[in-house]
Order: sequence, then structure tokens, then C-alpha cells
Amino acid sequence: NDRTEEVFFMIAAFFSNISTSQSLRQQLSWQKIVPLLSAMFSTHSHRDIQTHAINAMANLRDVPAAVSVMVNDDAILGSVLQAMQSTHIDIHSSSLRLLSGITSHAIAMDKLCALDCVHLIAPFVRSPHIAFRKYAYVCLANFASVVNELFGIGFIVFILSYIS
Repeated sequence: NDRTEEVFFMIAAFFSNISTSQSLRQQLSWQKIVPLLSAMFSTHSHRDIQTHAINAMANLRDVPAAVSVMVNDDAILGSVLQAMQSTHIDIHSSSLRLLSGITSHAIAMDKLCALDCVHLIAPFVRSPHIAFRKYAYVCLANFASVVNELFGIGFIVFILSYIS
């Protein structure tokens, strides 16, 4: 239904816009909004809805409550990882930006390591797109900063092999 898509587009665009404000990110309770954004991203085929929804989630990468919801919900985390393989560059970029923020939260590292996210992220250090390289380096640095506790020095060497 075209009318329904318009409503979802307006909701996704609204949250994409307000999530850019640091004060609003801190004031609002995102625990119920993040699943809504994820559902809009993963269930709607309209690219503009998907783009705004994943962008809003990426803007929330510095909000611990929002990151906690994203990490603890397998469907949300799965849709973020799937978005990294999108053929649409803006969705692709926002998902990588989101993951670069999620990896800076200690609560996410065990789960991301278990999902073998490094293999998904690492090839982006060789991307022709500077933003992709930047976000990939941030992710890998975040993994390297905690991975010694989880995996040992061999894993750090593996991560560094992508960086060099």
C-alpha cells in the first residue's frame, strides 16, 4: 500500500533526523524505537525507508541503551550484518558506520566475535571508499583492543594482517 509506505518513510526519516541531535539521543528512550527501526529496515523493500532506518540506528551508535538492544536482539544484529552486504552504498555505509560504533561497546564484543564479524569487516580496509576504510579500521582497532582477552595474540596478528 502506497499510503503505508509513505507513513513508514516519514517515521524512518523523522528518526533519522532527530537521531542526529546529541541532546535528543540522550533524552529519548530508544529501547522501543530501535526494534521499530530494525523492523522497518528488514521488512520493507523501499530503499528510502531502509536507508533512513539504518541511518537512524547508526546515529544511535553512541547511546548505550540503544546499542544494548541492538546487540541483545539476534534479529536486529543479523539485519545489521546483512546490511553490510547490501548493494546500495548508502545502506552499506550506514551499516558499517553502525558496526564501528557497536564495536566500541564492551557488551557487544563477545557476540560480534562469536559471529565472526572480523571476516565481514576486514575486507573493507582495502575499499576504494575512504569512509568504508575509516569505519573498518575503527572496527578492527576496537576488536584488537579487547581480543587479547578473548582470543589471544594469534587473532590480533590476523587482524593486523588486514590492516597492513
